[in-house]
Amino acid sequence: LEAKFNYYLGFACVNLDDYKRAVKAFKGGLAVVYENPELGSSMAEQLAMSYREMGEFEKSYDAFEKSLAFVEDVYVMNNYAYFLATDLVDIQRALELSSMANEAQPDEPNFLDTQALILYLLNRSEEALVLIQKAQEILGPDYADAVFLEREGDILWELGEYESAKAKWNAAVEAGGGKKRLNEKLAQT
Repeated sequence: LEAKFNYYLGFACVNLDDYKRAVKAFKGGLAVVYENPELGSSMAEQLAMSYREMGEFEKSYDAFEKSLAFVEDVYVMNNYAYFLATDLVDIQRALELSSMANEAQPDEPNFLDTQALILYLLNRSEEALVLIQKAQEILGPDYADAVFLEREGDILWELGEYESAKAKWNAAVEAGGGKKRLNEKLAQT
């Protein structure tokens, strides 16, 4: 009845890519975790990630919610918001979580990127552009993040700034971004 053993077993299973056993271990640990919200939150988050690896997204969302019920961790909020956004599921919940994470930890580039993605999906591209540019500004001129550059290119394209978008996509390719996907975007007229 010691939840930590389940946590360690589940974590080992994750490292072995045995997500089915990891789910079983984390669920077992969650059934006996008492008066340790941090451990419960961590197990529920790992359960959510294991479900994602198995392609069981609905169960993953439920596990993320359980994690946040234990502890409102800003990193869990951001990751969950990102997954909701990329899965195109409950974008309003994604915005709520992302806003809370950014409010709790302002000027975190990854959090700003997540919120930029969500705003872009909500057709609020002007706001999204401000956030993705702020994220890159925080990282500094010597740090080129392919994901951030591609996101900025997508937003610029949506705003009708086609040449600027293509320049960002080219920069994303140079920064190591997915060449096939980016070349498809660059081929747009």
